[in-house]
Amino acid sequence: MRIAREADLNVLLPRYRNLSVSYAPVGIAAAGSAPEGFDRLEQTVRVGYGEAVFERAVRGLLGWEMHRRAGLRVAADGSAELGRTVVLGLGTGLLLVIPCRVVSVVEAQDSAGFSYGTLPGHPECGEESFLLTFAPDGGVDFRVRAYSRPGHPVVRLAHPVARAAQRIATRRYINAMRALASGYERGR
Repeated sequence: MRIAREADLNVLLPRYRNLSVSYAPVGIAAAGSAPEGFDRLEQTVRVGYGEAVFERAVRGLLGWEMHRRAGLRVAADGSAELGRTVVLGLGTGLLLVIPCRVVSVVEAQDSAGFSYGTLPGHPECGEESFLLTFAPDGGVDFRVRAYSRPGHPVVRLAHPVARAAQRIATRRYINAMRALASGYERGR
């Protein structure tokens, strides 16, 4: 685990680019699977209706805006695309550094999203998937799936707290996606 100032997230980004993910197997969170010994989380909600809502939500998801609105700081060299490294920061002032790599991407006419996996130094070990689906009835559904286990001894000791933190983060992602889908502009 690493703590850094917000200004240092972009400096840390190159250090994580060549590291391999810290778990195996890779790419199964989107399918809803979880390896033995990992905790599993899944939640799906309807965030709105219509093509414009779907397009807005996809832009916000792939452009990391959902993460920003959920309270994370984001350092990335572009949108969520296969192989992209992102360093997230949690907190104010001094941030908990959360390095991840995009391990799968979905871009279809009626669905879009990605999965990212943890890199060494992440407090957890595992994968998280975010998917938007444009349903036949015009609804826009947002699904978060994750599998994880503690990736650091401190997190292992506080495992129930870490699980609660993941559930809180998922709620924050969902609230952020609802705001993005509705067209709510921050700062207005």
